[in-house]
Amino acid sequence: MSQYLMNIPRDQYIDVRGPSGNLHYKGLGVFDIKPDESSPAQKYTAKFVNMICGGSGITPMFQLLSYILSNDKDMTRLSLVFANNSEGDILLRDELDAYTTKFPNQLRVWYVVKEPPANWTYSSGYVTESVLSEHLYPPGNDTLVLLCGPAPMVEFACYPNLAKLNYARNRIFAY
Repeated sequence: MSQYLMNIPRDQYIDVRGPSGNLHYKGLGVFDIKPDESSPAQKYTAKFVNMICGGSGITPMFQLLSYILSNDKDMTRLSLVFANNSEGDILLRDELDAYTTKFPNQLRVWYVVKEPPANWTYSSGYVTESVLSEHLYPPGNDTLVLLCGPAPMVEFACYPNLAKLNYARNRIFAY
């Protein structure tokens, strides 16, 4: 999406709507999630929230983790795997790194870039089974997985690798 917006000619208009969505965070680990637009919301609770995103897919994840971390009473634990093409493409990196410093027991962040610079200490390539196994909270009835990113990443990297790691499909939500 961000690449598309960067290439729109000056003085051209686009229509924007929102915010909207099928996920509503009620606080203290409680979510109302609609499986689809026409279904009623279902209540989910989670002590652990795994977030996997790519590029501008960080947007809803950052909103959620900011909200959770702003509430001293909310102890929901968060793990974010954030994939990008290059280190320079990592949106909100300073803010994410500041949050991990301020909330080391509640938030962990792991970056994956396709084109790593020299001395890169995070993962390179794509979101793989081993990346998810090493950096996400394990599957369980108290764990929720949220996905937001390019369709190929979600469909061909996230869902299959999460299935290999035994995450229940009904505990995985894609924005």
